Amino acid sequence: MADPDKLTDEQTEKTKKYSIVDGSAYSIMYGFGEQYVTPFAIKLGASNSEIGILASVPSFIGSLFQIIGAELTDKFKNRKKIVTWFILFQAIILLPLFFVPFLTKSMLWLTFIFSLYLIFANIVGPAWNSWIGDVIPDDERAKYFSTRNKLVITSMMFSVLLAGLILNYFSNINIWTGFGILFIIAFIGRLISWYYLTRQFEPKYVVDKESYFSFKDFLKRMPETNFGNFVIFRSLIAFTVMIASPFFAVYMLKDLNIPYWQYTVVLLAPMLVKVMTMTYWSKYSSRFGSRNIMIVSAVLIATIPLWWFLFGIFFEGKEFIFILLIFAESISGFAWAGFELTTFNYVLETVSSEKRARCFAYFNVVFGTAVMLGGLLGSWLVANIGVVIGLKTIFIVFLVSAIARSLVAIIFSHKMKEVVIKRNIDETKLFFDLVLAKPINSALHQTTATLMMADKELTKITDKTQYVLTTITEPIMPHVDTVITHIDKGLEKAEPFRKSLEPKAWRKQKKKDYKHLVDHKYNKKLMRHFIKGKKHGSGKSKK
Repeated sequence: MADPDKLTDEQTEKTKKYSIVDGSAYSIMYGFGEQYVTPFAIKLGASNSEIGILASVPSFIGSLFQIIGAELTDKFKNRKKIVTWFILFQAIILLPLFFVPFLTKSMLWLTFIFSLYLIFANIVGPAWNSWIGDVIPDDERAKYFSTRNKLVITSMMFSVLLAGLILNYFSNINIWTGFGILFIIAFIGRLISWYYLTRQFEPKYVVDKESYFSFKDFLKRMPETNFGNFVIFRSLIAFTVMIASPFFAVYMLKDLNIPYWQYTVVLLAPMLVKVMTMTYWSKYSSRFGSRNIMIVSAVLIATIPLWWFLFGIFFEGKEFIFILLIFAESISGFAWAGFELTTFNYVLETVSSEKRARCFAYFNVVFGTAVMLGGLLGSWLVANIGVVIGLKTIFIVFLVSAIARSLVAIIFSHKMKEVVIKRNIDETKLFFDLVLAKPINSALHQTTATLMMADKELTKITDKTQYVLTTITEPIMPHVDTVITHIDKGLEKAEPFRKSLEPKAWRKQKKKDYKHLVDHKYNKKLMRHFIKGKKHGSGKSKK
């Protein structure tokens, strides 16, 4: 008899399928809405510091509500209801963004609305993470989330692309109408996501009162536990990332003044690379462990602002800087694909089911605090440090972020333990292996395989074409030869008639032109000359 507290195989499969659809619909909201909040703020007239605050403070406020989300999950023991209700509220809060530019240009109102949007999203976080963690079996997680993330990011790519095209079209007509259309589509996307969440099944949620621990207890024990060290590491990465992250869009749209279509292409580059490399990271995550892949990808993440720094210094003002930024963001996509996949899986590996909702909540509070502090530090640097040794402020911010990211990755590489893979792995060797050797080898192998396949297919097409032509022509060739023979005979019979119609003047001119061909004296001279030369040659050969 089936356990009533657990999902049947059919319910599990349906939930897995609907979760992918829900995630794809969520990405429509993200691609049309959240991705374009920063350009929306810049168009409203936000300063660089205000952009930093918009990118960090709402995230911090939202993260505080993760604890409320965990409390609601434990109190009501119904994760599905919590998720679906607050997702609906999040969708509705997108609608006021349509009216902001017509009512006020104040950053305060935009920050307030965006904070509400993230509050509803964060209340959902602990319940959803706990829910999906209970649905997906341990041995399927890497593969399932790799597939889900690929499809979600693909949907996000198309959303960002279409949103950029809409915005580019309306930039010379009425930019606020363009932004309004984006936010309405984002609202519809979240509604679709909400619908598919309501169709998913939830296994029974059991609260173990003995496993309860307060946020204060969590903070005290954080440096002593594996999960605690992960939280510190992930939060410090977020802190260092947020020093520079809000200002990539500022640099493109303000300093470089690139059009929206180019901005959209730069946004799409990392998403495309994520889709292409998610399976790659999933395969090696299963082989080498989530923690090891996380460290490798964190080191690569540290290089991202360094690329922006170097390209900005040496190539700003050049037309091809747009191409270089695509290259930088492609590296970003490759790195974040591995990092995002393994960080989520690492939490599921290190935290038991009954503690998962609360651990996700506490983690996100610390994470949100780090995001806010990083964003505020970046904003302060942009507003106060000015030009140093001839470098623009924004370049210094990029450099500071790159150095800080590198330090965090190096310091914490030995503080976290691998949970699943028990053998020792050389991280330096693994980094060069996964970041350079294997991708290059894979690219060469794929190129060779593609060329060989193309040659094989071309040979097949040629053989098939030849066979088809032979099959068609063989039966009719005798008839074609007969027709040609009849035509030749007919032309021979018609030749006297054609000559009789030809004017005398033409015939005389032809005789004059071709006289040397029928001149017997001329032909005899030519023949004697040919015979004489032949004899002369044979005489020499005898000697």
